[in-house]
Amino acid sequence: MKFTANKFSTFSKELILIINNEINESKNIPSISDLLKANGFIIKKINNELYASAFIQVESGTEKIPSFNNLGILVEKKLGNIWLAQIPIKTLTQLGNIPEVEFIKVSEPIIAELDKAREYTNVNELHSGYQLPQKFFGKNVIVGIIDKGFDYTHPTFFDSTYTELRIIRVWDQNAIGTPPTGYTYGNEIVGASNILSKKYDKIDESHGTHVAGIAAGSGIGTSGKYRGIAPASEIILVSSLEGGDLELAEAMEYIFNYANSVNKPAVINCSWGTGFGARDGLSPFDQAIDLLTGEGKIIIISAGNSGDEKFHTSHVFTSTDSVFGTFLKIDGNNIGTGEHKIDIWGGANNSFKIATAIVNADNSYAIEDYTPYISSKTDNIFNYTLIDDDHLFPDNTTIKYSTTSKVPYNLKPNIRLTVNNSDQDDDYKWIYIEIIAYNSTVHLWGDEGIEFTNLNLPSLGQGNSYYTITEPGNGNNVITVGAYNSTISTIGDMSSFSSKGPTTDGRIKPDITAPGNRITSSVSRFDSNYLIGGTYWADKVLGITDGTNIWYFASMQGTSMSAPIVTGIVALFLEANPLLAPSQLKDLIYTNSITDSYTGAIPNNIWGYGKIDAQKTINAILNTTFIKENKDINLKIRLFPNPTTGKIFLESKILEISRIDIYDLFGRLLISDNAINNREFLTYDLSNYKNGIYLIKVTCGSKSYLNKIVLHK
Repeated sequence: MKFTANKFSTFSKELILIINNEINESKNIPSISDLLKANGFIIKKINNELYASAFIQVESGTEKIPSFNNLGILVEKKLGNIWLAQIPIKTLTQLGNIPEVEFIKVSEPIIAELDKAREYTNVNELHSGYQLPQKFFGKNVIVGIIDKGFDYTHPTFFDSTYTELRIIRVWDQNAIGTPPTGYTYGNEIVGASNILSKKYDKIDESHGTHVAGIAAGSGIGTSGKYRGIAPASEIILVSSLEGGDLELAEAMEYIFNYANSVNKPAVINCSWGTGFGARDGLSPFDQAIDLLTGEGKIIIISAGNSGDEKFHTSHVFTSTDSVFGTFLKIDGNNIGTGEHKIDIWGGANNSFKIATAIVNADNSYAIEDYTPYISSKTDNIFNYTLIDDDHLFPDNTTIKYSTTSKVPYNLKPNIRLTVNNSDQDDDYKWIYIEIIAYNSTVHLWGDEGIEFTNLNLPSLGQGNSYYTITEPGNGNNVITVGAYNSTISTIGDMSSFSSKGPTTDGRIKPDITAPGNRITSSVSRFDSNYLIGGTYWADKVLGITDGTNIWYFASMQGTSMSAPIVTGIVALFLEANPLLAPSQLKDLIYTNSITDSYTGAIPNNIWGYGKIDAQKTINAILNTTFIKENKDINLKIRLFPNPTTGKIFLESKILEISRIDIYDLFGRLLISDNAINNREFLTYDLSNYKNGIYLIKVTCGSKSYLNKIVLHK
């Protein structure tokens, strides 16, 4: 069979190759169905004929192609110039010869859509209420997303009836307008009509829309296939990331402040971070976040996507092993394309010295030019220009050292090295870094495009992908999320891009993992990358319309996708227990995680504590009688049975109770008893109420303690 090759995607060509090979061997086409399915192709049998699903891009303005009937092509849906169709595999190659057809992309079954992500993490059981007292969708929980590329109008951010927008407020930190109270920049947008009229924060961006859809999208119009994890939650969006870590911290504060004002729990997703810092949880950014979190205030951070990069190296120096060297591989070789930065941290209350050189690897690694050794004991900026020995056309390499002798928050020395090697035109000229230290550990991290290598010289340092969790993912109170594969061939295995721990102070990171390769969610209709001919148009899997506008769903991958899965799951947990604290939640997630042959023994610095299990963890949450961590109160008050089928009993020993209040999760007061009169044994009947979770507030003098009750009749 001859065909116009440039009209077919790579995957389509693979399908045609298999079909042609089988036909050349005189095999019957229907007999190759199993072979095609085994190779990952989506094959259907329609009217006893084998069909392949495909996207067909046609010329603009094309309404009908009569020859489709002769080829048996079944067009199921038209989305502009993209037609979703079923194509008989025996006529697939002929499709490429039709002039109006511009491109054919056979459907690739490598995408783990949100329905699969929910399946892998056991979220479907929470949505259905399977073996639980109620269904969980994130009701009365606020999900905050700090990102950019938001389409405020996407139907997935409405409720399931498409009548109420669930985005309750927006803070565009990069816009000019009215800042939120207490802040001096950006524009706050409140109210559905105002948010919808604003439409978006940026054109040609979709990251935030995708992330928010994973965590909290309703998936309306997709028959539940692309429903997010917490589809009944309320959403706050902060368009950020053109500032710095301070803006991120203030975004978190803004979300928690609002949640506190309406007395609701909140979980925040931040799928962004910085690649610089000591990664010890002590930076001002980390400390600020630690202070922001608390009961009902949880922050989820993506681990980063550097698990297959080697931009970290380190060395443990002794009194005799005091010299360490490594080469910089810049953008795949030694030739730079601009400035690159290397962040270098020594041990607390210690120091180190550093020198940088141009080395000729084609001449026994001869040094052609070098800087003097710069000590971390100084606090200064040093600039140098290194010149290679090309006598006719010498090339410059600029070097800058920014030194800090002792960073106050961790007492460690820090040197930021900036290298500009873009003038270099020799493939064999390498940048070499040498460090001298005693009885200390020194870590080096490069920015994007940097890789450390020893050029096969065993005495030098080789790059690795450990200690690559981005900040603030190394914080103490955040939950840091890695990603595992959800592709057909390696379902369940760690995604190669997922960054690894530990922290430099020895803590396990990431905390937990979730699906992140690949995930389908909402994208912005204002992003031309997803329009026909755009960079990512082939990643689209579905479009929905209100008759005027078309909104799309498309696939992405990264820990940016695994983090909002955990964010949504935590929203479900907070619906069950709105007072969960970070440390308590971590313990519950850790002890109820999924482990398998891929994770190996946990904890470790690739998988953390394994794969998140929503169902097992929420059962543990529901079986935790006392929410408040107060050993004294637990010793003096006993609440039983819990779960209960109707009546609950409260037994008080020693501690005097002055008042009992019982609420539902909407905050409505159901039972109030302030006539305790030092009764030691109290009884309350909930049998007239619906199954679900209720809160009991026990007041003892000036202090109150909040506990939960599970009613399951």
